Amino acid sequence: MVASHASKAGRRYRYYISRPTEGAESSSMWRLPAPALETVVIEGSATLLENRLRLTDALHLAGEDLQRHWAAAARLAQQLQSSKPSRQRSILLKVIAGITVQTNRLDIDLRVPTLLVMLANRKVVDATPAKDEETFTLQLPIAIKRRGVELKLVVTDGQAQTPTPDPHLIRAIAQGRHWFTQ
Repeated sequence: MVASHASKAGRRYRYYISRPTEGAESSSMWRLPAPALETVVIEGSATLLENRLRLTDALHLAGEDLQRHWAAAARLAQQLQSSKPSRQRSILLKVIAGITVQTNRLDIDLRVPTLLVMLANRKVVDATPAKDEETFTLQLPIAIKRRGVELKLVVTDGQAQTPTPDPHLIRAIAQGRHWFTQ
């Protein structure tokens, strides 16, 4: 996928668009909103860093440094969730080797050696991956729902998602009811 954008009424809308392949139909191409995809990647990565059991398994952690690694992972997760987008981007570019979007899941390939260096509170010198570098694939279940030309990314973790109210829609409905009573 490649990054793209569109502008409408002075507002910029960012997307990730799948590259066209030879003989592919336009209906098979995807256009995902960038903020939604980026949020899923950030939250999924932070959740892994906060889950001690999955982190220990993914990074093959053991020994006396275990508590220190867990504390560093919690701090890194906090940085991912509360930092400015530029800081989030710099962290993710160092740690993520690749992201694959499929119809039912999102695969995030994390660089294990780089993540271990970051958790040891050492500076990552080179973020370019070696060909045989060990990676851990974080699989996030998702559902992709079509909304016109655009696709909507919905994280499906097996639990019922509580919908978030749209304040603009609520205001429009209230205004319509007010006009109707007048």
